[in-house]
Formats: sequence, structure tokens, C-alpha cells
Amino acid sequence: MIPSFKVVVTKFGSSFRKRKGMLGTLKSCAEEIEDIWFDWKFGIRTLVTASDRTSPPKSFGIPYAPTKVKRLKRILGELCVSHTQFTFLDIGSGKGRALLVASEFPFRRIIGVEILPELHFAAEKNIRSYRSATQKCRGIELVCCDATDYRMPAEDTVLFLSNPFESPIVSRVLAHMRESLQNHPRQFYLVYHNPVCHDLIVQTDLFEVVFVSKLYAVYKNKMLTQAPEEPRQGRSAYVCVTETNAILPRADLTPGLRSR
Repeated sequence: MIPSFKVVVTKFGSSFRKRKGMLGTLKSCAEEIEDIWFDWKFGIRTLVTASDRTSPPKSFGIPYAPTKVKRLKRILGELCVSHTQFTFLDIGSGKGRALLVASEFPFRRIIGVEILPELHFAAEKNIRSYRSATQKCRGIELVCCDATDYRMPAEDTVLFLSNPFESPIVSRVLAHMRESLQNHPRQFYLVYHNPVCHDLIVQTDLFEVVFVSKLYAVYKNKMLTQAPEEPRQGRSAYVCVTETNAILPRADLTPGLRSR
């Protein structure tokens, strides 16, 4: 049996135990098969491995669990924005699956932020290997750093979160969002897959809810008054720009709590 298809068999049994019924079980298996096909077709590896399951997450982090390809296509396909005006930013980007699916849309550029070096390096390899005739955005950057250290680009942004960390880190990231949006007012959408911290986001009064379901939620920032920008002391991290395969120093990060 092909090792990847063992996942399908496991999912079949798991779905029955969760009482999803035959239809729900078949849908779950179909999603698993599409994920396997996606990796095989493009010669990449975004599936969860045994080492991913045993690797301990960072404090308040969630173990690697990539969003299903079918769900990503649906979520991004239903997002009503002018893609060429927006940067797609995935915090907790893992092995880069969401970045690759997003690259099939004409975003201005794409950025993935991941704290775990092993996932970051896997994403680098996947993005170098990815070849698609329908790819519309090839400007993909990867940043290996803590989510609470990362300073968001001052441009119109679609931020994607696939439940990468628990509420303490979400709170820190939201605080950075507020600061960034106050200093640089702009259009900012938050797309939150598996929105377990929905209430926390609403309570900040930073966003208005555009759409919400059990699967995902979309929020749009409320316009804030611009505040004077204060100079920040920076420390270095590294960015991998996949188009040039260059490692560039980055100095727009400040210390923060360790996360996923």
C-alpha cells in the first residue's frame, strides 16, 4: 500500500468513530485523496508526516495540520478582493501549502511566516519544486521567525490564519495588527480557518465581520486614525525570496513571546 493512502484508510476509520456517517466519511476521504494528488502532481510534500506528529510545538502553538487543498481553493475563491492590489500573508505557513494554492490567484506578492525551521526549510523546497502552468503569482517570500516578532508589511493585505496558535499568541498578533494599522491605515482582511478565537477577534473592535461559519471566518479592518510612527530597535531574521533563491537580512523585527 502506498504510505500516503494509509492516511485515507485511517481517516475512514476515524470518521466512522466520530459518527460522520457514510457521506461524511466519503467526503473526508475525498479531501485526503485530493491532498495526496496535489503533492504528487507537483512533486512537493505538504502532508503531515510521522515526525510532524511527534515534534513538540512551541509554547501555545498548534501541531502542523495543513488546511485541505479543497478548502483553500474554496476560501480563496470566495474572497471578493482585487487580488493584484493585495499581499497574501500566511502566519504559521508550515510547509507552504496555502502559499502555493494562493499563488494560483493574482496576488501582488505572497509571504509565509513560520517559526519551526524544519517546516520553513520544507516550504523552501516545495516552492522551488512547484511548477504550475496556471500559477499567477511567483513572488513568494518565506520568513522563519516568531509570529509575535514579525512586523507586517505596510500595504493592503489578506492575512490567512489556519488556527496556528492558541489565544495568548493570537492576542499578541492582534496587538501588532492594531499598531500596524494605526501607523499605516490601509485595507486589511483577516481570513481565519477553523476560527476558534473568533470571539477574541470580535472583542478587539479592530475588525468587522464579513462572513463567519464553522469552517472559516473573514474580517475586514475598521479604519483607524493614523498615529505618529516611533522608531523601533530591530534585530535580524532571514527572508528567503524564492524567485531569486537569495537569503536576505531583515531588520524590521522586534523581540516578542515565542510562538509556533
